[in-house]
Amino acid sequence: MSPNPKKLRLRDWLIQQANKNEGASYYDDRDRNLIKIPWVHGSKKHWDSNVHCRIFKLWAEYSGRFIVIIIINKKDPKIWKSNFRCALNSLSDVKEVKELSRIQNGVEGYKVYKIIKGRKSSNHNNNNNNA
Repeated sequence: MSPNPKKLRLRDWLIQQANKNEGASYYDDRDRNLIKIPWVHGSKKHWDSNVHCRIFKLWAEYSGRFIVIIIINKKDPKIWKSNFRCALNSLSDVKEVKELSRIQNGVEGYKVYKIIKGRKSSNHNNNNNNA
């Protein structure tokens, strides 16, 4: 059993973040279940980890990965982004809409993801081995 049974799966957590509409992620089109996530490359001139990595840091904190990273003495936004991307790509009910994503737009880069209703995430199985 999971140590925190109320912990949200990434899909549901992402929806919660989009509903907050605080800039870390937000609905691009609520009716079509499209969520836009800022996705700026760290080499861009005006890149700021406090702004452009906010969603990745929030997920690292929520999922418990932030604490592990600090213990090994690495506060590294690249790790947060990589962990977030891997977790997101493992979901069967959240898919990137590549034709709407714009990751080459400098400090305005973003990715758009569609939340597929009625499907369960594949990143958690029923016996909670991933918890």
